[in-house]
Amino acid sequence: MKHPTPTIPPLQPLLFWETGVLLFAAGIVAARFPVPALSACAAMAWVDGRTRRPACCLVLLLFLAAGWWAGLRAEPAAPPLPAWLETSLNARKAVPVQGVVRNVRGLPDRRLRIIMEDVVPIGSDAEPLPGRLALTWRDVPEGPRPLPGQRLAARLKIRPVHGFRNRGTWNSEDYWHRQGVFFQAWAAQDDAAVRISEEPSFAAALRERLRLRVLAALESPDFVFSRRLFPAPPHEAGPETGPFRENPLSAEARTATAVIPALLFGDRYGLETSDMERINAAGLTHSLALSGQHLAVAALGALAVAGLVGLIAPGVFLRFPAYSLVGLLSLPLAAFYLWLGDAPPSLIRAAIMLTCACLLRYAADLFPERLHRRAALRPPFAFADILIAALFCMLLNDPLCLYDLGVQLSFTAVAGIALCLPWLRALWLRGPFAVSPLGVLQGKASPARAAGSRLLRLVWLTLGCSGAAQIATLPLVLDAFGQSTLWFPLNLLWLPVLGFVVLPLSFLGLATAALGLGPAASLLLHSADLPCETLLRGLLWMQRHAGMDVFVAPRPHWTALLGFAAIAVALSLRVNRPRLPLAGKRLLIVGAVFLAVGPLLWVHAFFEPKVGLRVLDVGQGQAVLLEWPRNGRALVDGGGLFSDRFDVGRDVVSPILTANNLPRLDFIALSHPDRDHLKGLLFIASRYAVGAAYTTPPRLPAAPAVPAQSSETARNKASRPLEEAFGSILALRDIPRHTPRSGDVIPLADGLALEVLAPPPGVAPSGNDGLVLRLTGNGRGLALLPGDAEGPYLRNLLRSGADLSAEVLVLPHHGSSGSLVSELYDAVSPELAVASAGAHNAYRLPARAVREELTRRGIPLRITGDEGEIAVYWNTRELRDGNRGFSSSPYQRSSLPDN
Repeated sequence: MKHPTPTIPPLQPLLFWETGVLLFAAGIVAARFPVPALSACAAMAWVDGRTRRPACCLVLLLFLAAGWWAGLRAEPAAPPLPAWLETSLNARKAVPVQGVVRNVRGLPDRRLRIIMEDVVPIGSDAEPLPGRLALTWRDVPEGPRPLPGQRLAARLKIRPVHGFRNRGTWNSEDYWHRQGVFFQAWAAQDDAAVRISEEPSFAAALRERLRLRVLAALESPDFVFSRRLFPAPPHEAGPETGPFRENPLSAEARTATAVIPALLFGDRYGLETSDMERINAAGLTHSLALSGQHLAVAALGALAVAGLVGLIAPGVFLRFPAYSLVGLLSLPLAAFYLWLGDAPPSLIRAAIMLTCACLLRYAADLFPERLHRRAALRPPFAFADILIAALFCMLLNDPLCLYDLGVQLSFTAVAGIALCLPWLRALWLRGPFAVSPLGVLQGKASPARAAGSRLLRLVWLTLGCSGAAQIATLPLVLDAFGQSTLWFPLNLLWLPVLGFVVLPLSFLGLATAALGLGPAASLLLHSADLPCETLLRGLLWMQRHAGMDVFVAPRPHWTALLGFAAIAVALSLRVNRPRLPLAGKRLLIVGAVFLAVGPLLWVHAFFEPKVGLRVLDVGQGQAVLLEWPRNGRALVDGGGLFSDRFDVGRDVVSPILTANNLPRLDFIALSHPDRDHLKGLLFIASRYAVGAAYTTPPRLPAAPAVPAQSSETARNKASRPLEEAFGSILALRDIPRHTPRSGDVIPLADGLALEVLAPPPGVAPSGNDGLVLRLTGNGRGLALLPGDAEGPYLRNLLRSGADLSAEVLVLPHHGSSGSLVSELYDAVSPELAVASAGAHNAYRLPARAVREELTRRGIPLRITGDEGEIAVYWNTRELRDGNRGFSSSPYQRSSLPDN
């Protein structure tokens, strides 16, 4: 008997209400970025023929207007600072405050992120902070954590939330403001004298009790076979701190046990930054995020419960079909895990989709006649219906969730799976698998063969959906980070293990731990820990022996995101159709047009007659980007912070350089090897195509230690490892290193050059002294870049008789009082002064004396910490004609997306 080949339903067009929801979302985006939103709406109107009907067009315009109104209304506004906080900021002193804990989340490297509200000074009747405070507490002392509902008191230096505001990059300030967080503070160990009082909420206390039971089960010495199989190397051992203080095992061994709390509770407190970087380099970071894969385990639990119900009372299936019963039973399990994971956006999306699917399935079983009459034209409900319904629910609750990267990645991944499912089914039924030995398992009456076919199909769909999610989110990942990895195929190996082994065992271990069955919980959780340990050990080996790392890629223009989406939908419309429908053809045209915009803009910038000097906002540091025609670019200094977790070069400077551009530079220049100028260049030099490097001569080896060292000697000693690492990178990548002297000229383009004014020949700069550069156009001084030069070095430069005139002066040493030389302002005669200094920095830069001197001379001063990136542009045609003048602008939110 020949079995008929199963049919594959083609991708159906969106229902009218679904188109309305998408236009509602476009309206929200239009409130901030009108050009992309209206471009997407115009493309949708051309593709969807229903927009040509006047009534439908009017209704859709109402959806668009409603979204625009909701987006405007939801935009947060930064509140004014209370008087007591202004006093604290001016004095740069900590204030004893107290507030109510609203949320606590564990971060890598034994840190806690505590969100507080109603924060007021202790012993004062002053007004509370207008908004929430984000407190980052690292190296938390041993003891109970603060929990939501408790009151926390501490001495904190509170600052307004400030992101790195640069053109073409994502600004974290917007993210925190959307969460209602307008202030931030940091505490190290117990230096802030943190005190916790009052009782937490019942839900928070119960969640913490479950977390502690899971940790106790993982730390049980009775089940440590995973660590016996993988003993930690002695040099990998770390300090015994935090909740693992009593555990004699090494930090490397503890890291694997920390993966389980991250998977169950979203708590990454026990993980290390180095492990997170390896997981990111392998493209597996999303597997630690709480998402639909975790709720799939809840559905498996519901399936088991339904099986037990069927064994006890099979008559239930006459009233409730099996799939409907499984769906209804999975809802309370999903709600429990939503509470357990503290409801991140990706988990909320998955829970809403599960709820919609269950309710629609139940409605289809209750009203079969009514729905089946419509099923001839369209199934009762499709994947797109559930996805868009979930999007609409989230937008009604928080319209600005569209700007959350986690929400974007979550919905994009699911949309990619929905578009790829028809192709996966077609390949399974009519592709290579249909004629392979695996095809023998299809369509046979044998129960064993049928079960084998279903298992193989499940594995095929799991792997295919993983690949589809990776491909769908790749443009967003590139746009957000400008980085990617070639190791994402590891998802094909890890995700099935995670979904079918690690998560089920982890949830069973959680359940047994909650019931007080310690030995059983330890056995289950350590069995789940074994694959995690294997993964981390494997990633460590691959990093050491296979060079596993991320690579820098161009960040696509925002039009490329729309073009990629249009082409993906068009290709999905082709499945099970004799030819591509008209809507699909139009989508292909729209996608091609959008994809062509980014390259055309790059070509336009290539020939644009413009010279740019961009003083980037890198916090308390300095990085200056020079741009000239024919895509000429150079980076003078790269910024750098003291944090080992946040790399300014990787996380701030690199996304700026790759915004619709290639990761290449004509050269890099280092004014002097202090951390706040050098550290950001390490990533750029190791990942970018760099033509040359211009630096000062390497510093001499450190002298023998003496009991008392000057601050300059201590600073040189601290920065020497960075200088050595920088030199090693240049040598390893064969980047020519030059040590220019005064009188040398670095040519840029016709008439454009970078003159070297210092150091003079035979002089080895030390301390803050280093390269002094002057940007010139046809002999005319455009900008002076003195680095961190101090007073004596600048006076020697003035005595040299070099031409220092320039229209723009980047203040030496971020505007410190030690670099204030009045004669320098006379020699430069700038029309604009720019200070690269962090907002509310501890050094109070620019100094008051510098500000007063500039004000007295009538020289405008702009500060990156206050205004963000400061960009200055000159027209090359006007430079050739001898006309003076430039245009400058601080960072401001554009009507276009980040890129």
